[in-house]
This record gives sequence, C-alpha cells and structure tokens, in this order.
Amino acid sequence: MDCNIVKDNKKENENEIEVDDYIRIDDDIEDDVDDYDYDEFDPFDFIRSLPPLEPYRDPILPPKPENSPEITLVLDLDETLVHCTTTEMDEYDVMFPVELNGQQFQVSGRYRPYCSEFLEKVAEMFEVIIFTASQKVYADTLLDFMDPSHKLISHRLFRDECVTVYGNYLKDLSVLGRDLSKTIIIDNSIYAFGYQLENGIPITSWYSDKNDKELLCVLEFLESIVGVYDVRPYLKEKYNLIDRANASYNRYNNDTINDDSSSIVPNTPTRAASASSASFITSSPQQKSPVLYNK
Repeated sequence: MDCNIVKDNKKENENEIEVDDYIRIDDDIEDDVDDYDYDEFDPFDFIRSLPPLEPYRDPILPPKPENSPEITLVLDLDETLVHCTTTEMDEYDVMFPVELNGQQFQVSGRYRPYCSEFLEKVAEMFEVIIFTASQKVYADTLLDFMDPSHKLISHRLFRDECVTVYGNYLKDLSVLGRDLSKTIIIDNSIYAFGYQLENGIPITSWYSDKNDKELLCVLEFLESIVGVYDVRPYLKEKYNLIDRANASYNRYNNDTINDDSSSIVPNTPTRAASASSASFITSSPQQKSPVLYNK
C-alpha cells in the first residue's frame, strides 16, 4: 500500500453533515507551508490566537497501571473513526436511539474502513483513549457498539472534558495526567489539539468513502514509533505542524503591520441557525490532512 501520496478527498453529500453543529470550510493544505490555501477558516490562524491555558488542572484520569503500554494514543471519534447522523442513512453499520432533553433521536452511523482492525491493532501497542467533543449520551452508546467488551479502549472522554474557546471544543492533553513525551492524538480537526500541536496526527475528515485507507496508513506510522523515548520529534518530522503554525503566525504579522483594525480574535467556525438536527454530535470540519504521508 502506497502511503506516500495524499489522496484526494471527495466531496461528500453535504446533506449528511449535522447542520446544527459546526459547519466549516475544507482546508486543503499544500505541500509547502508557504503555499497554504487559506479559506474562510484557517486552523493555524485560530491556533495562533488561542488564549493561555489555566496554569494547572487536576488530572481527570486515574494513574496508568504499571503493566500498561508506555505510549498513550488519544483518538477522536466523529469523522475520524466514524460518521454518524440523525438523518436516515441507506447503508449503515450501527443504529441506536438517543434521548436528549426529553426528545428521542434515531442515530445511524458508518464505521470508517478498517476501523475495527485499527482499534484492535493499536490496543495491542498503546493505552487507547477516546476523546470526543460530542456529548456522552450519544458517544458512550456508540462506543458500546464499537468496543462492547471494553477491552480495546481504556478511557472515554467527552464534551464536558473539553476546553471551550470562542465557542469551539478543544482537547487539552495536559489534563490526562500522562507524560506528553509519550502521548499522541489523532484528530481530523487540527485546531482541536491546538494546545499540543507537537503531539498531533491530523487525518482527513471521513464521511462515506468506501475506498478510504487512511487508518491503515496511520497504523503503519504508529507501528514504526512504538517504544521511542519521545514521540514528538517523530511527529514533527512527519507532519510538520509546528512549522505550519509558525508560518501562519509570520504571515499574520506581515499582514497586520500598520493595520490597527486587525481583530485579535480570528475567524472561527460558526454554528448554523437551523435546528433540524441534534446537537449532541459534534460534526467536524471538511478538511484534508496536511501531507499525511510524505515519508
């Protein structure tokens, strides 16, 4: 399998995207950091403007057991491993009811290709944590289908554990109580791990492409770094996110010289006005991964 080429991300049926959740623009990141194609929402511009984290937050997880794998792998859920919606699907892998605020919803979802194989493999190598911005009432039920024996996923974290910034849910890895030199997060939203870019692996948002093989490509890379002393230099070399963030910062400085009207707060994802769909699923941006497989 050739993982050296970034695959084109087909435009998916927009009607399947949760219209009551965050609707974002497809961020197509080119090979060169200086050729970044900016649209309405630039995740690196958003990251540049993040406020400082609280000095210290108590760990939300219990200490890692002595026999647990050294490296912790944090996985996003929606559009990274699955795509779920309250709109009826012709083909689905899972369907279940969700009750929220006295209202009943029927959720149907598809698993990303090779999702099951991916989870089984990474569970052998890492401590696996699901960290999703979706609500527990939905995500916990979904994860019971994906991991009914609770043997693959060590911990489940939901929207309440996220940090809210400008109305968006971010995942602060420092609250896990894990050594960040041995922590990785995989998420289709780059800004979701904006406080720890050096720990992140971006992945293309997935909705329905049956030919998608990104989980296999990511798995290939993960297998190559099992047992390393510090994961961050390997992630930096492969995904180059810090340099991309710095390029965005420098571009911002150049654009705002002698411009007193520049806003401190960046353009951010907006919430659609329609209420035709449930808001317990946090639909992620339609974006492509920045040079995922360039080694």
